Amino acid sequence: MMQVESVGPASWVARVARSVAVGIVGPRSLTRMQNDWVKRELAAELRTVADGASERRLLAPLAAELEHEIASLALGEGFGLEVVVPAEAFRSSFDPTLRASFDALVAQAREQTTLTYAERSDRALDAAATFILFYSDVVWVVLDGDTTARADRGLSILGEARIHGRRVVLFDPLEQRVIRPAR
Repeated sequence: MMQVESVGPASWVARVARSVAVGIVGPRSLTRMQNDWVKRELAAELRTVADGASERRLLAPLAAELEHEIASLALGEGFGLEVVVPAEAFRSSFDPTLRASFDALVAQAREQTTLTYAERSDRALDAAATFILFYSDVVWVVLDGDTTARADRGLSILGEARIHGRRVVLFDPLEQRVIRPAR
């Protein structure tokens, strides 16, 4: 007798419940020491955030070295990578080493979405953050190490996450704290 998998609402809900999409919105400036702390914290979070999930995805713009490192770790943990490229000429904004890393990660990605901005800019990066927020279940926000930029970006993303009902985990490299705000 042939077995047929149910495709009704109950089976769809069970499949969705076992999947998790994690988005990362990285900083624009970190010192090497801050970067190392954030990388350690994100690696630990990566191993625990998707326990029991049958499908795990990481959405990332790959805008900075830290995001490249986390994307590589996520691929090693069995996550699918979805790259959100902030601008059409984004790749050309990297130095040769970071460009090679970007190309290698994009080649391994399950999906790539390129936003319609022509060049890398703050607006393009903000749009990529919004896209990632919209399509993620959990958003990791790494605050900037530069005190002048951190409040605007981090708090605006937190506000957007609350509007869309997303869980957020904030990584504060200045105070070396991981913050899980209530929704």
